[in-house]
Amino acid sequence: MGGHDWQRKTFGVRRTVNRFGEGPTKTVASVRDVAMLPPVERALLAQRATSQLRAPWIFPNRDGGALDMTNLRERVWKPALRRAGLRYRTMYQTRHTFATLMLSAGEDIGWVAKQLGDTSVEMVIRRYHRFIPNLTRRDGSAAAKWLAGEGL
Repeated sequence: MGGHDWQRKTFGVRRTVNRFGEGPTKTVASVRDVAMLPPVERALLAQRATSQLRAPWIFPNRDGGALDMTNLRERVWKPALRRAGLRYRTMYQTRHTFATLMLSAGEDIGWVAKQLGDTSVEMVIRRYHRFIPNLTRRDGSAAAKWLAGEGL
């Protein structure tokens, strides 16, 4: 739950929803503004036509309240995975997909940690080190390029 800022291209994470209901985020560090990357902005603009974003939720239920996560998982998530030919994974795993894609694309580790919330740079390195391009080469080519640029 949180607001969105079309000018700053962010949306806020202020509260959480789980199978027990709505409540505060897991930790203070989980409260954050998340970047609204272009594909996300396009999806939200398309959603706006449906929900008009009148609710405090980005994707509200029909009554403007929080989505029922069990209903979403059973009626949307699982059928979508089947149609895509993917084996089952929890919705939470999309967090890991995001992190690995962003790091593989060369995004800053600190930025990725901030987007994930409640995550340190050290944890991102520990968990996702194999997806960080400079660490996957393991051949010194990044250092050689930098040294050559410095005339060394």
